[in-house]
Amino acid sequence: MVGDSIEIRVLDSHSGEIKLGITAPRDIVILRKEIYDAVRDENKAAASAEADVAALGEAARRLGKHRHGHGHERR
Repeated sequence: MVGDSIEIRVLDSHSGEIKLGITAPRDIVILRKEIYDAVRDENKAAASAEADVAALGEAARRLGKHRHGHGHERR
């Protein structure tokens, strides 16, 4: 048992491999480590891309203010 609501059972064992069964409430996400790591890495990459877009937008906004604030007429 893990806590009060997660049960881990050994379903089968042969040739050095173990097959596990996990019973848990539906609101608890259960992932194999390699899947968890892949999801985490994708989330980091997406967050980084969003930050890059936000930084580009801010730089463009500052550039626009700079150009329009020094006698250039906006059309």
